[in-house]
Amino acid sequence: MSTANVFSVSCSEMGPHEASLQYNGVMCQPGALALESQLKRLFGYFKYPRVVLSIESPGGAIDGLDYVLRVIQDWAKEGRAVAVGSTFQCASAAAFLLAMGEWGRRRVDRGTFLLFHSARIDSSSMAAMTAAYSTNLSQALNNVDRRLLSAMVDKMLLETGGAPASFS
Repeated sequence: MSTANVFSVSCSEMGPHEASLQYNGVMCQPGALALESQLKRLFGYFKYPRVVLSIESPGGAIDGLDYVLRVIQDWAKEGRAVAVGSTFQCASAAAFLLAMGEWGRRRVDRGTFLLFHSARIDSSSMAAMTAAYSTNLSQALNNVDRRLLSAMVDKMLLETGGAPASFS
């Protein structure tokens, strides 16, 4: 995956009861900040109760995903919801964001390329690999995988009336 922060965020529709956002490109820090800005405008200024977020993304970085999830959770505490969908491609961090969308309002088209995978790093950062660094990196990747899987399972259990799971 390219590390280039190529993305766009646009408001594609503003109806009487909900607005629609389109996120295209890599999930990254600048993209997360742009998405936050749009949500702040639609939820904060225009007072929409729900925003439909359409994502077309090959994935991206965990820090951008974490930030967007925190923003969505903060708005959810105020009764605002984000319905997430995709039509063509929703992979990696974007697929996880889709899975964490509003219950009953997540949507993918039949031909959507949807990809979930374990956490990984860009191979360009492997230049000075040592055994100790490799061990620490392996533990960090396992922790990210465990945290993401736990969050997704807990959300699904909560939505279906079950008790939160505990992954150790």
